[in-house]
Amino acid sequence: MKFKNCFFIVLIMVIFNFSHLYSSKTIKFGAWIVYWDFQRGYEEFRRFGEVFDKVSLFAYEINSKGFPVRTKELNLSKVRAFVKLAKIKKAEPWLTLVNDLRLKNGRILLKEYFPLKRIFKNQKLRKKQIEEIISILKNFGFKGIDLDFERIPEELSEEYGNYISELSLELKKYGLSLNVILEPYKGPVPYWGTTNLTVMAYNLHGKNTLPGPRSTSSLIKKVFKRVEGDARGKPSVAIALKGFLWTKEGKTKRIDFKEAEDIKMNNIENVERDSDSNVPYIKFANGSELWYDDVVSLRKKIITARKSGYQRIMFWYLGGNPVKFFYLLNSFKVKKRGE
Repeated sequence: MKFKNCFFIVLIMVIFNFSHLYSSKTIKFGAWIVYWDFQRGYEEFRRFGEVFDKVSLFAYEINSKGFPVRTKELNLSKVRAFVKLAKIKKAEPWLTLVNDLRLKNGRILLKEYFPLKRIFKNQKLRKKQIEEIISILKNFGFKGIDLDFERIPEELSEEYGNYISELSLELKKYGLSLNVILEPYKGPVPYWGTTNLTVMAYNLHGKNTLPGPRSTSSLIKKVFKRVEGDARGKPSVAIALKGFLWTKEGKTKRIDFKEAEDIKMNNIENVERDSDSNVPYIKFANGSELWYDDVVSLRKKIITARKSGYQRIMFWYLGGNPVKFFYLLNSFKVKKRGE
């Protein structure tokens, strides 16, 4: 009798541990479609959208008053087509609002916070801006908004936190959701529990740095500290897909996945991989360097993100990616038992 009891206890423990292991392997995928590469991103979403549970349209910026405005590159028909396709693919359609400010001459000031400062500090302006955000989401049928406000100074932390809380509460009234994008190292973090969070884990190397990987597994683990206190328990991490070519002239060129693969195949004997994340790179005889992620390094980063505790990986961004990238994502999808 004692033996039977011990057997059942062990069996229950094995089942519990297996179930925990099974669930820990599940991770969701999302992605952005950006206005300057809409057509390619839309086409990839049309072909492979089943691997994503969320796709966010990077389509709105701010005006001089801090209010949301649609980028001139995206007309209304494209926005509606995106939302319609997302619903067909059973992926939540989200909208991204970034604090880029477009001047009258067409020049864009990236991550401008001065207009937002006035909104954070003025209740009437906050109310009006939030009403406009809600109106946009409802009119198009978006599920929620990804708020990509960057370079917010620390001295505005309290005002920023109050703004996020107010925005989140107002969105809830209409069944809408909020997700806040965080920079990897700096910037205020909203009050825990007020919103879901996504932390960027890229731009370790890029246009204004020496050659190197755009992101690493170490960076993915490190920036988790920015979101691990998320009371909602649904933190996400954003990983970039594009690479860079540092030319012999000292210039930096963004490289698509497909283009990088072609360069690699023509220089296969010179390909090396970094020790952290297996990111491939090539040092050319003329002094140029190419660094980008392929399916080998992305697989390792996905595993790292999953083990770190992230619930979703957002990929920046669709367009210029090969079929095998989507096959990789599909290989990580775990079906519920009984399906």
